[in-house]
Amino acid sequence: MAGRAADLRNRVYIAIAAAGAAGLTSDEAAEALGESILSVRPRVTELSKEKPPRVVPTGARRRNESGMSAKVWRAA
Repeated sequence: MAGRAADLRNRVYIAIAAAGAAGLTSDEAAEALGESILSVRPRVTELSKEKPPRVVPTGARRRNESGMSAKVWRAA
């Protein structure tokens, strides 16, 4: 499982970095990668807690699939 998590974490980072300044929500990253949001959300959290963080919030928020307001992330 640790290998899959590391691979997915890198794929999530690449997707967020590719989005540029517009960034992505966790849901948007999951959709772009064809992965479950339940797999992607923890990877985004891990990326944001790395020292130094690889992703940071843009300050913007967008609605996700459930209608909630979600943080938009960009590469640090």
